[in-house]
Amino acid sequence: MSFFTNMLQGFTSTAPIRTNSPPHTSGNVIPSQIDDEDWEIVNPHEAGVSYYDRVTLLLGPRQETRHQILLVDIPKFSKLLNKLKMHAPLRRTIHLSFIDLSMVKLYLNSQSISADAMAIELSWIDIIKLAATANTFQDTVIEDRALAALTQKATVALSPGNAVSLFKEEDFAFAYTYHTETGNRDKLIRTLRDVQQMDERESDIPVVKLPKARDVKPKPEEVKQKVSDTKYSKSVLKDKGLSAAKKEGDDRVHPIRQPTVPPSIEALKRGDAKNFVWC
Repeated sequence: MSFFTNMLQGFTSTAPIRTNSPPHTSGNVIPSQIDDEDWEIVNPHEAGVSYYDRVTLLLGPRQETRHQILLVDIPKFSKLLNKLKMHAPLRRTIHLSFIDLSMVKLYLNSQSISADAMAIELSWIDIIKLAATANTFQDTVIEDRALAALTQKATVALSPGNAVSLFKEEDFAFAYTYHTETGNRDKLIRTLRDVQQMDERESDIPVVKLPKARDVKPKPEEVKQKVSDTKYSKSVLKDKGLSAAKKEGDDRVHPIRQPTVPPSIEALKRGDAKNFVWC
């Protein structure tokens, strides 16, 4: 096959298909409305433009944002998008009423991120939105990974001495709104409630505050006991050389060093014991 033939086929595969014909229902077509309330297939005359090599997402309640995903870039765990790409190009436009463009991009960029990395790198609201988006795209792998990240982030937040805080009320409100408006499963709500229960259990544990060292004052009898139990309390030289001191010319009192080996009795009688003073 020549170079020009390949080039022409390339243009054909990426050229948009403009449709202004009325809708029809013949052939393998996904119904425009299935059990889910958060997505629907758009009829060709409503989509306006279709492509051979991609699917088109119309985002928002009024389809205000259009985003396209190449067929080769569709996440492999998304049942919805993989079903969509199997249909004719004229039927590859879908309306997602709840999610926005930032949620779609977050979902596409999080395919290879582990739950541990999500818990560290993403905020509470981002993980919540990721779980909701994955649920919309029928991607149980990414959804379960995001839910696990919520639990791990809560474990880190509740550990002693950690600066990570729990999710805010508006974060939970977003998840609850998604649950009520789409009618999807409440796995996200249950996970967030479990996190709240973890926080409540941690709050019920009494915290024992230890006194600081400078605030601890020993009792007088304890001080006396410690002094009396020193190694000099039973010394044979007690009251002999320990209390001896000498006042030098600098008007300072210097203690007299005692011998490490006690002098003999003869040296004591002669008075020539070194470093030893009678008191």
